[in-house]
Amino acid sequence: MDMDNRIRQIALDLQEESLLAKLSAGDMVALEAKYHKSCLTSICNRARSRRSRELRANEKDSNVVHGIVLAELVSYIEDTREETNSLSVFKLSDLSKMYESRLEQLGIESTSEIHSTRLKNRIIARIPSIHAYQEGREILLAFDSDIGTALKRSQRDDSDDKASCLAKAANIVRKDMLEKKTSFTGTFEKNCQKDSIPQCLYSLVNMILHGPNIRKQAENRSTQATLTVSQLLQFNSYFSNRSGCSHHDHHNRCRETPLPIYLGLSIHARTRKRDLVDNFFKLGLSVSYDRVLSISTDIGNTICRKFQDENLVCPAKLRKGIFTTSAVDNIDHNPSSNTAKGSFHGTGISLFQNVSREYPGIEQEQISLEHRSKLDTKKVCELPDWYTDVPPCILRDANAHTTNNVTLRTDEDYLSIALQNEIEWLQQVKRGVEEETLPEGEMVSWSGYHASKQQQRNLKPAVSSLLPLFQDESKSVAMIP
Repeated sequence: MDMDNRIRQIALDLQEESLLAKLSAGDMVALEAKYHKSCLTSICNRARSRRSRELRANEKDSNVVHGIVLAELVSYIEDTREETNSLSVFKLSDLSKMYESRLEQLGIESTSEIHSTRLKNRIIARIPSIHAYQEGREILLAFDSDIGTALKRSQRDDSDDKASCLAKAANIVRKDMLEKKTSFTGTFEKNCQKDSIPQCLYSLVNMILHGPNIRKQAENRSTQATLTVSQLLQFNSYFSNRSGCSHHDHHNRCRETPLPIYLGLSIHARTRKRDLVDNFFKLGLSVSYDRVLSISTDIGNTICRKFQDENLVCPAKLRKGIFTTSAVDNIDHNPSSNTAKGSFHGTGISLFQNVSREYPGIEQEQISLEHRSKLDTKKVCELPDWYTDVPPCILRDANAHTTNNVTLRTDEDYLSIALQNEIEWLQQVKRGVEEETLPEGEMVSWSGYHASKQQQRNLKPAVSSLLPLFQDESKSVAMIP
């Protein structure tokens, strides 16, 4: 069993679809699985290599965040001195607390206390005009008011130095942007926006919008404006073409962020207008119309393959273990069309589930989107034949059995309770009519009165879904059963 769990975890990490398909039938002991030693060694080495790359990437991100926080701390020291226009003295202990707090906000958990001596040396290296002085147990940082400070400020205002700093910052951020790889899985997770962009890009945009001061950065939490600008920059980034061709692949699938995908799908779902989606695409705000259709095709193919694998047509939104009701009705789409291709007359079956706190149900496993269709492919695979082909309905026995005539009896207790409720409502209406002014909160209408008497229930939103449409009309003999 340990080997089974290990192989399953490795297959999930490497996204080995063929191996996952084999393991989905049961555990390795039940399947009497056999493996070669060389194959096991190969897949274990691949998993170990993947984990090593992830550890190196996390360590790199941590170093970048430490550098960003140090830059914010240096900016805070310089801004404080310029605002006060007097001798500014900073306690190293206070700077260490600000540094540690900002690291925690950016998601870097400190396993131990910040090494104050190393932080002091890094600050002095970044600001040569500042010196450290010890007063008892406290270490104070203060500027020298000599000519060196004035020369440093004059060099800071030089345009060439500013342009050089901008170019270096752009190269650093751009390198991480091109290395960041993401792919659309069919759903928008909780933190999918922030996970799709590199940390250095997010921090740079946040500093541009809210300032590089570490105290201001601590006050401004993650905002949607920062996430929006960062995602658009990541989405519109591309590799430089060295061959001299003027064409560039501006929107690579590996750097598609959730925002442009969400905008493209939302606009297409609400308007169905190709020109509107393409206009947003040209502005760099959305994916192209062809990409929207490609995503829709991938989603449809993934759902259809799920129906075929499970041998059951069940929408992914529905939950297990909840009583489900349905409603059947005709679907008439564009009945005034002159051609048969432009109109549709069939049957739609809607399913409803009332979710409560006592019976929340069990959600189905999340479906992983299969990126198999190309931009020029918009054909969705067919549904199972046993679902689409509705067999004709016949009576095997010519003598149909009918139910016997049964006298229906009424529940007198139920009728008496209902009658008493109606009498109370009529008395309420009579009192309201006799009074000149209606008291505040008094319910006169029948529905309002009975609704005020009912107990409030804390209900969750119901789950609704539509089954794939049938070409037969709901009144046909084949659909009635």
